[in-house]
Amino acid sequence: MASTSSPLPASPLLMLLLGPLLLAMARPCSGVDAISTYCAKNGTSAQTQASIDQVLTALVPRASAAYYATATAGRSSSAVWGLAQCRGDVARQDCSLCLAAAAKEVALSCRGSSDGRVFYDYCLLRYSISNFIGLADTGYTLILLNTQNATGVDLAAFDRAQGKLCPESPPRPATPPTRG
Repeated sequence: MASTSSPLPASPLLMLLLGPLLLAMARPCSGVDAISTYCAKNGTSAQTQASIDQVLTALVPRASAAYYATATAGRSSSAVWGLAQCRGDVARQDCSLCLAAAAKEVALSCRGSSDGRVFYDYCLLRYSISNFIGLADTGYTLILLNTQNATGVDLAAFDRAQGKLCPESPPRPATPPTRG
């Protein structure tokens, strides 16, 4: 009787050794590539760069725990403000991984820049030498388009949900009314 052997034996020891390695290599799809990165053209001093590094180091654990955080470091001309946040529907572990990737990306891509911003699907991170905390950000625009085909989805259910979220407003005139 001929014996059959498998080219890769399924050993429990092998699975124990390779399992953690495979898990460590796994990354969420949205954490792989930044959607957009912006770096200001003007440079920074060594003191300001040290403040930027402190802000990035502080933001990741704080925002990972609370989905949102701000941080400041430095004084006067070397002061830096930072903000990090995750989408509210993202799992805490994915938030943490996304923020770690964002901090690494902005630190590498924007080294020496006075303003750095990176956007991922799950999170965003920004630092600046200007205090932007609590202010509307109108200086940088990112427009994303949905390139996925909606064929095959329940379009009637989509229309109902859209109607609940965005009820029709009364039509507005194309030009302002004349006065007098």
